[in-house]
Amino acid sequence: MDNDPRSPLFDPQLDTSHQLSTSRLPAVLPIEAIGWHQRLVVNPLVAILSSLAGVALIQHALRTRNLALFGTGVGVLFLSLLLIQFHCRDCGATGWYLHASRHACAAVVARWRQNVLARAGWSARTQLLVWSYVMVFGLLGYAVFTLSRM
Repeated sequence: MDNDPRSPLFDPQLDTSHQLSTSRLPAVLPIEAIGWHQRLVVNPLVAILSSLAGVALIQHALRTRNLALFGTGVGVLFLSLLLIQFHCRDCGATGWYLHASRHACAAVVARWRQNVLARAGWSARTQLLVWSYVMVFGLLGYAVFTLSRM
């Protein structure tokens, strides 16, 4: 008997193997389930460089007392948070961190189907948290250093 439901030989009451195989795997991967099977590296280099440019703009605006330049610097500083990238260690894809939770290359999907966790290092969220602390304390240290020189 044929397992294809479109076949005229398929009997849905007798042949349940097709229903069992499709019921275990959803057509669309849930975003929450993918995260445990990804191997991503968070890359904040562009965000760090743009935040340094924002701090430099703010410093220059404070020295020259330019309100428009100060607003631009604050805007660049906040927009730099959106420039954090991720890099997939499986397929080599690079993208914005905002889309990291939806990245599902062939290796990630294979690990998801086999239910194999890919936690060889820190998760992407943990890496982002560590980089956030580094950036905040780096900017605070830079501000304290420059204020102590005045």
